Amino acid sequence: MFMDTLADATAEEFRDRAERNAVEPRIDPGLLARVWVGEQIAVLRWWAEQETPPMPAEDVVRMLLDLGLRGRYWASGFDTPA
Repeated sequence: MFMDTLADATAEEFRDRAERNAVEPRIDPGLLARVWVGEQIAVLRWWAEQETPPMPAEDVVRMLLDLGLRGRYWASGFDTPA
């Protein structure tokens, strides 16, 4: 229920942002929101479940920003495709 609530609110924000910027989303905003929320929660769970946190909270935030801005392709070590 927690993820559904977050995903619904996020999808609405994604729709509003697309409308404000006159763009057409390439992926349905509802699906995009579920992926985004799931990714955020997965990273936070991974970090919180470590016996000794592998990095400071600020680094986790930076990692989430990099994932959001650059994507998993970049995070896997590949250069951005041309």
